[in-house]
Amino acid sequence: MNGPVLDTPRAAEYCGLATGTFYNLRSSGEGPKAYKHGRKTVYFPVDLDSWLAERLTPAPTKEKHPGGNRGESEERNESLEHDSEYTDTSRRGADVAHV
Repeated sequence: MNGPVLDTPRAAEYCGLATGTFYNLRSSGEGPKAYKHGRKTVYFPVDLDSWLAERLTPAPTKEKHPGGNRGESEERNESLEHDSEYTDTSRRGADVAHV
């Protein structure tokens, strides 16, 4: 194999995992293919890519809202507008002590 090799912290970062999680996966035999380079354990990016491809699964798609294609941000904005209708702003500063 040719190309750069990554040590464990860099391999974990490459995979988007915490270093501790990466060590745990390796010790349990669930980690990617590793090589020894002297005393260091190293990884080739191509092996990390194939390991990630085996582990990753497609994210579930969201079901469409029965009322149409409303996003969560629209619902949240409506909720905030609704809450502001019940806020009494006429007493702003009434609780401040005057000297």
